[in-house]
Amino acid sequence: GKILAAVVTVLAVLAMLPFAASAEEPVKNGWYSDKGYYEYFQDGYQCKNGEHYISESNAYFRFDSEGRMYENEWYRDPETNNWYYYKAGGFRATDCVQAINGYYYGFAYNGVMYDDTDFSLYSYETGNWNHYRATAGGPLVVSRWIYTEDSKYEQGGYYKYYGADGAAYRGIQQVDGVYYHFYDD
Repeated sequence: GKILAAVVTVLAVLAMLPFAASAEEPVKNGWYSDKGYYEYFQDGYQCKNGEHYISESNAYFRFDSEGRMYENEWYRDPETNNWYYYKAGGFRATDCVQAINGYYYGFAYNGVMYDDTDFSLYSYETGNWNHYRATAGGPLVVSRWIYTEDSKYEQGGYYKYYGADGAAYRGIQQVDGVYYHFYDD
């Protein structure tokens, strides 16, 4: 009886002592995808509600209120009404033309989608500037002639043909079986 009482007393005292029943969970750092989407942690804190610079990737990524990374999806900034697109892997589309759901869109160096404007992007592949025209709402003009009024031309303006990828033609090109010479401006 005395041994049993002593064991019960020791167990009761141990139950009152503050100690962890299991090892402490390690602090999360880096990328995790165990929930079916990507999320990122820095020193145990989850990136949420906005755009965050991830130094190991040398890029900005956007996360929603649950910490889910945007991927292959649009984001409209409620303050500026600017549109951004986050590509596969969560990278923000910048300084490029991107095919999205069967349309081409242009994005500036800061990721803002071009909307209802002409713009140019440098091609490191060809060493040339490619010229584009974004329509209202963003999709690029493709496979179409566009007339631009400009008083510096004797005839009052000029035509450009925008190819299937949205880039204006340059040099000698064939359109509908007819050859044309397009200027590089």
